[in-house]
Parts: sequence; C-alpha cells; structure tokens
Amino acid sequence: MNASVNETEWEPSAELATTLIQTLGALVGVFLSLLTIVGNVLVMIAFKTDKTLQTISNYFLLSLALADFLIGCISMPLSLVYILANYWPFSALLCDAWLAIDYLNSNASVLNLLLISFDRFFSVTRPLTYRARRTTRRACAMIAGAWLVSALLWPPWIFAWPAIEGRRTVPADQCYIPFLESNIWVTISTALIAFWLPVTLMCVLYWRIWRETERRYKDLTALVLVSHSLSSSRNSSQGHAAASVSCWQKCCAGKTAASQTSIAMSGETPPTSDSIYTIVIHLECANNEHAATVTMLNTCDA
Repeated sequence: MNASVNETEWEPSAELATTLIQTLGALVGVFLSLLTIVGNVLVMIAFKTDKTLQTISNYFLLSLALADFLIGCISMPLSLVYILANYWPFSALLCDAWLAIDYLNSNASVLNLLLISFDRFFSVTRPLTYRARRTTRRACAMIAGAWLVSALLWPPWIFAWPAIEGRRTVPADQCYIPFLESNIWVTISTALIAFWLPVTLMCVLYWRIWRETERRYKDLTALVLVSHSLSSSRNSSQGHAAASVSCWQKCCAGKTAASQTSIAMSGETPPTSDSIYTIVIHLECANNEHAATVTMLNTCDA
C-alpha cells in the first residue's frame, strides 16, 4: 500500500518537473530567437541609414546579419517547437523546407565568417595591393558566391532525396535529413567540409593576423627608439658645435684686446684706425669660426 501511495505522489511531481523544464526551455528559446532577430535587424537598419557604415568590409557583415536573421526567424522557432513537442507536428513538405532553409542559412553564415576572415587577413598582410583591388562589386560577387555554394550544397539534395530513394524514409512524426542519418561517412565528411574546415581556416587566418600585428608593433617600437636616439645625438652634437663657436669667439676677443693693450703700452701710433696685427687676428678668428659653423651644419645634416 505504501508503494502505491509513493507512486501516486511521484507521478504528479515528475509531471510538474517536466512541465517546468519545458516552460523554462520555451522561455529561453523564445528569448534567444528574439535576441537574434532584434540584434541583426538593428545591424541591417544601421547599415541602411548610416552612410559612413556602408564600407566594403561591412557588406560582409550585412550578409552575415541577413543569414543570422533568417535563422532567428525560421530555424530557431520551428526547432524549438520540434524539441518541446518531441515530435514533428507539421507536414513533410514543411519539414523539408525547414531543413533546407536551416542548413542553407547556417552554411551561408559560416562562409560569410570565412570571407570576413580573408578580408581582414589580406587587409593586414597586403594593405596596398589588396585594398587597390577590393571593390564593392567584387565584395558582392564573393558574397553571392557564398550564398550560391550554400544553396547548391543543401536544398537540392534535401528535396530530391525521396525521389532518389524512390520513397520517403523519414517517419511522419520525425524531421531530419535521411542521407545524414543513414550513412556515417556522409555525416562525417559533410561536417568536415561544411563546418570544421572553415573554422580551422578562420583560426589559422586570425593567428596569422595576430602574428603580423605583433611583428609590426615590435618594428614600430624599435623605430621610435631609434628616432629618439638620433634626436638626442643630434641635439648633443649641436650643443658641442655651438660651444666650440662661442669658445673661439671669446678667444678671438681676448687676442684682440691683448693686442690693443700691447700697442697702447708700447706707445706706438698705429698706421690706421686698427693695427695690422689686430686685422690678422680678426682674419684668423673669422676662419676658425667659419670652420666651426661648417662642422655644426655637417653634424645637423648627419
């Protein structure tokens, strides 16, 4: 009797826990879906209204925002219903359409991320040649190529697979891609090509970008240090040259004064207003001062 009572008490509590988990999952799913939709709508509105944002690099971000917006509008809500209901409540045609749109947008999102990685890599490693060739038309062509590859890779096979097999093998209450479930090698190869290979390339590209940025930072730091060193050396050389000129000027002034004193003490009358000796001293000092000035100018040019 106690066992039956415990079972009776357990069933409502288990149902209540399941209901709470489903409710919490529904709230989280709706929140994430709305967050995805609103965030990407804001990105597209900003690109449309602000002319300064309409750059070539941001075209790739616009394409990525469009892919994620479609995922938030179509893929995530239907996926949430499928998970919470634990079965597919809609038609087989809607199942195939949902799968085709979901895989197309997801693959396009990954390829757009890869295009952004390549664009940043070439902008950093080849700033002159790549930026000269990068145009809006070429960017749009690359974006169209990413969407075209995704459109050819998934929707045709999803819609044509029942005709290829001769019948629909997916149960009416289930929704999945049959060729991914029936063959493990197809699943692995598809995951490698559609996801792991692009992600690996992105990691390698961003690692190369980081290495190039670090190398340029070190080169810039070394250049600044050399510039400061040359500036200090130039200022020091200019100071030495100016001191030498001043010293020669004082020496010449002393020699001139001494010569004039000597003449005055001797009592001799100079032939002109200045003595010949004083003129010779002035010529010597002028020659020395000119040499000092030339030395200073050569130092500054160096």
